[in-house]
Amino acid sequence: MPINIKVFEKIKFSGTIIGNPISVYNLGEKGAYGFDIYYPLSVENKSFMIKAGWSPLVIKESKNFIGKKFKFEGVVLNYKKRNIFTPDNNEKNFYYFINSEILTKKYNKKFDNFYLYETSNIFKSLNLKKSNNINIRNNHLQYALTWYSLCFIIIITFIKYRKKNEIH
Repeated sequence: MPINIKVFEKIKFSGTIIGNPISVYNLGEKGAYGFDIYYPLSVENKSFMIKAGWSPLVIKESKNFIGKKFKFEGVVLNYKKRNIFTPDNNEKNFYYFINSEILTKKYNKKFDNFYLYETSNIFKSLNLKKSNNINIRNNHLQYALTWYSLCFIIIITFIKYRKKNEIH
């Protein structure tokens, strides 16, 4: 496994699944309620999560995978950041968000700040849905519309100000 892993980099490696999966609440296609399923991995004394796919049900354990070594392929991604509207985690059933601190506490191992979006079919037997698209945030259009709107409002305000203060 490469030492300098970069976000959005595609990597291949062998690793061992070291524990039960975590279900993280996430809307699926067309707004369906469900969960992203993550498994903890150990690779060369490093620990990180691998996203296996999406399920409409919570998956709490899967003995078919724990302790076994597999060859993985996937894309490196950062965890989604918790926003102000995200509720606190319900650690008994599922999580609303995860990060390296939560994972370190749960598995008693230090986890890296990224996860691997698995693109091979290791977890095929779980019948998980996978999105073929990896969504990369692109707010350029939003920024452009915001600035052009502000510019338009300032121009209108300036024109009204000039007309109001014109001397007849």
